[in-house]
Amino acid sequence: MISDSTRMQHSPAELTRLTGHKLMFSMSEKELGKKWDRCLADGAIKLGTGLGLGIVLSVIFFKRHTWPIAFGSGAGLGMAYANCQNDLRSHYLLHRREKE
Repeated sequence: MISDSTRMQHSPAELTRLTGHKLMFSMSEKELGKKWDRCLADGAIKLGTGLGLGIVLSVIFFKRHTWPIAFGSGAGLGMAYANCQNDLRSHYLLHRREKE
């Protein structure tokens, strides 16, 4: 068993090397809730922007076809999904520290 003082002195990668065991990190419910709130807000903003841009392009350039609206909405949702996926996975990634 590793003491708390040893845990605080070493990074997760060093602890994995020292113990030979992978460390499991869990996200608190509060942190997960904040990330979901950011994801939903980001999704609403990107969907609205894509929808608005699609409507404007449809009216001005594409003789009122519906595909620019669908394309803009899909692109907005796709970007929001990618951002959300990256945000939710960032807790489990080990970030390399820059040497000073």
